[in-house]
Amino acid sequence: MDATDTTHKVDFTITEHTDGLLAKRFGNGWYYAFDDSDVSTGPFPTRDAAHAAAIELVEQSVAAALVSALFGEAA
Repeated sequence: MDATDTTHKVDFTITEHTDGLLAKRFGNGWYYAFDDSDVSTGPFPTRDAAHAAAIELVEQSVAAALVSALFGEAA
């Protein structure tokens, strides 16, 4: 890597909720939350499904940022 390279680390946590506010309001299941956010997304039926959804969101965000950087906001 040289001085123009950029790296960004994305951390998220996957948690099963079977009681508490999230489970009561949205249902039992697995939820993911990015470590810099208080927002949890779910429920998903399995831990693997929650993991795949979080990874997909990261991939879509990176793709959108790349398109914006290459082609501007109009893309």
